[in-house]
Amino acid sequence: MGRKSDGIRPWYDKKIDKWHIIDPEPGAPKYRWSLGFGGEKTGEKRAFAEAKAYEDEKRAGGRLMMTRQSTSDVTVADLIAFYIDRRIENFVPDDDYPNELVRQEDVLGRLAVLLEFFEDLPLDSVSRVRCLDFGKFVHTREIARAKALHDRQYAIYEGKLAAFQKKAAAREKFVADLTGRGWNRVLRPLRSKPPEPLEPFNPASIPYRRSASSTTPQRL
Repeated sequence: MGRKSDGIRPWYDKKIDKWHIIDPEPGAPKYRWSLGFGGEKTGEKRAFAEAKAYEDEKRAGGRLMMTRQSTSDVTVADLIAFYIDRRIENFVPDDDYPNELVRQEDVLGRLAVLLEFFEDLPLDSVSRVRCLDFGKFVHTREIARAKALHDRQYAIYEGKLAAFQKKAAAREKFVADLTGRGWNRVLRPLRSKPPEPLEPFNPASIPYRRSASSTTPQRL
């Protein structure tokens, strides 16, 4: 039963027994998409309510259309942008989320990692295997971060060791000069000590966090 009306409206497809929303306006994500339920008579009231809710949200500048689209038409990047818009940049308290996010910078950092890995992958392509691959991706990043920290610490160690060796060499030269002059003066030992050597970097020392593979777009 087609609805001959202008603008955003519900439309019933008899062939597949499904209600749809039609949005002929420029900039719409799709011209038509399914609401996921049927019933020419039983679903009519709900379909009109869904269409009105969609139009009201769109007029208010929202992005409710994302929840009406197939997961093949929504990418991870879309979902992350939607989440940032609703939960951080334009947060409005509601029954589901009465409070603002704490440590928003940390949240944005985690979302950036998600975006780096999944990018424009459609949501229906986010499988368990890809989530496990994401866990490995995060683990590799953690190893690289730990290696960079170890390299900085080793550079500091080498600087301290070089300074100590310079002092020790100067002391040895001074003692040799005294001995060459026939002096047997006993000097106090150096007060400075050589720095404690660092253990070689071991990637296996970085534990694999299984929780990383569950921090995926599916949990946003």
